[in-house]
Amino acid sequence: IVRAAPGDHAAILVQVPVNTWQAYNPWGGKSLYTYNSTNEEAAVKVSFDRPYNSGAGTGSFFVHDIDMVRWLEASGYDVAYISDVDAASNVSYLLNHRVFLEVGHPEYWTWEERDHVEAALSSGVNIVFASGNESFWNVRLEDTAVGANRIITCYKNNHIDPTPVAPHVTVSFNDPILNRPDNALVGLGYQSYYDDAIYNYPWVLAGSPDRLYFDCTGLQAGDAINNVVGEEWDALVDNGRAPAGLQVLAQSSLRNDAGRAYPANSAVYTAPGGAKVFSFGSIHWSWGLIDHSYPNQVFQSYALSNDADHRAEQMMANILDYFAGYWDGQSRPCGAPYQTFYDIGPRPTRTPRPQAPTPTGTPSTPTPTNSRTSTPVASATSTRTQTPAASYTPTLTPAPVLVGHVRWQGRPPQPGPLQQLPISITLTSGADRFEYSRHNTDAGGFFTISVALPPTGTYGWRVKGPQFLSNSGSLALTGAERLSFDAGQMPSGDANNDNLVNIADFNILKPNFGLAEGDPNYDPRADFTGDSVVNGADFNLLRSNLGVAGG
Repeated sequence: IVRAAPGDHAAILVQVPVNTWQAYNPWGGKSLYTYNSTNEEAAVKVSFDRPYNSGAGTGSFFVHDIDMVRWLEASGYDVAYISDVDAASNVSYLLNHRVFLEVGHPEYWTWEERDHVEAALSSGVNIVFASGNESFWNVRLEDTAVGANRIITCYKNNHIDPTPVAPHVTVSFNDPILNRPDNALVGLGYQSYYDDAIYNYPWVLAGSPDRLYFDCTGLQAGDAINNVVGEEWDALVDNGRAPAGLQVLAQSSLRNDAGRAYPANSAVYTAPGGAKVFSFGSIHWSWGLIDHSYPNQVFQSYALSNDADHRAEQMMANILDYFAGYWDGQSRPCGAPYQTFYDIGPRPTRTPRPQAPTPTGTPSTPTPTNSRTSTPVASATSTRTQTPAASYTPTLTPAPVLVGHVRWQGRPPQPGPLQQLPISITLTSGADRFEYSRHNTDAGGFFTISVALPPTGTYGWRVKGPQFLSNSGSLALTGAERLSFDAGQMPSGDANNDNLVNIADFNILKPNFGLAEGDPNYDPRADFTGDSVVNGADFNLLRSNLGVAGG
C-alpha cells in the first residue's frame, strides 16, 4: 500500500484491512485460528514479518478488496490509500478527507483505530462501510526489530490475556469489559458467515426507493441485486446502542453454514456533528461493482463472480458523489456525460446463487429477482477493459448439522454465562481431517457446526477449550441431516493450554494464588473457575487432574 501522506487531501480515503489479512494468515503454521494452525492450536500473536500464505503473497486483497479499488480508479475518483495499521498510528491520516471508505473484511481493529475513526466522524468526515464484520476484535500492536506495529496480539479471552482490563484487553468490542459494540459506530452488527464458494445472497431494497441514494438506479421496493451479500454480513442489533436516527435501506434474509436463518441489512445515519455513515453490511458488496475474475493467474481465488450490476454501481456513485460534495442530492440527469463512473451498463440480471440448506436439509427458496428492469443509461467512457469471467458452476450438497454438548469442569451449573467459552472441534477419518474453530458453547454448553463431510461414515472427534484438556471419541454419520453427540466433561487445569496438566501449570497458578482480577501481576490463565479470583477452588481443579493429558 502506497500510504497517503498525513496532509493528503484526496476526497476519498480508502482503508485496507491488513490486520484481518494477517489474523487469518497461516504462514509458518500459525494464525489466530485453530482451523489453519498446527496442532489446532491458534497463536495469540501473529507477525507482519512473514509473507502472506494466500494470494501469492497478497493476503485477501484479490478476494475482498480488489473490486472496489478497480472500480474507484476506473471511475476517476480522487482516492488515497492507507492501512488500518496507519489509521491506528496517526489520526491525521484521516482528517483531511471528505469520505473514509472501509472495504472488504475489517474484523480486527485496535482501540486507537476505533478512537481515530470516531474522531474523524466527529470532525465531519463521512464514512462508507462497503464491508462486513467491522471492528469486531480489539487487538494490540507490538514492535519487532523490523519496526513499529509489526505484531498483532489477540487472545480473544480475557481469562488468558495478561492484560485483562480495558481498553487493551484483546476480546470482542462487544464484550462487557469494553462495552464498545460494533453497531455503535457502524450502525449494524456482525451476524454470521457461510461458504462463499457456494453461496452468495441478494441485496433487497426495503422501504421507499425515492431516497437520493437510489437516484437513476430504477430500483423499487423489493428489488434484488443478486449475489452481493456474503461471505460475512451485518444486520440490526437490538442492544440499545444503535445510533440515533438509524434508517434501514435494505433487508435480506439468508442462512449460515449451519442452516440458521439471519437477517442482513444496509443502513444510514447522521452523526451528531452532521457527518453521515452508510453501511452496506456485506464483505462482498463490491462484487456488484465490477466483475471479479482472474483466469490463469496465480492469485485466482475460488471466489470468482460475474455479478457487476448497473444498479449497484449507480448506488455507489450516488453515495460517494453526495458524501464527497460533488453532488447536492437533487435530481440530476442520468448517465454520461453527467455521471462518469465506471458503468457496466444494461445487462441481464445475474442468476442467483443457491441458498444454504435449512437445518432439515431442505434448501430455502431463493429470493426472487423483481421483474422490473433498470432504465438503460449511457455507459461512461473508461480506459479499463474487463477480463472475461472464468467458468464456474457451483454445486449444492446439503451439509449435516452436528450438535455437541460439553460440561466445563469447575464452572457453575448449566445454563450460565460462564459456560460460554471458545471451542475447537476436529473430525478425522483416515488421512482426512476437518477443523472447526470459530464456535462458542452457549450457556447450556451446547455448540452447533455444519460439517463439510460426506453424509456417511465413522469419524473420530476431538474437542478442546482454553484451560481445559481435550476429550475425544468417535461417531457415525448416518446421512441424517442432524446428529447429536455428548463430548462429556472437559477436565480443567491446563493453564498453558498445552493439553497436559503438570508442574508447568502449577507454576502459573502458584504466584497468582490469592490474587484477583485487577491486582498487579494477576494472570487470568490460573483462574480455572472463571470467577476472576485464584483460590483453593482453582488449586483443587489443577490437583485433581495433575499428570493427566487430553484425550
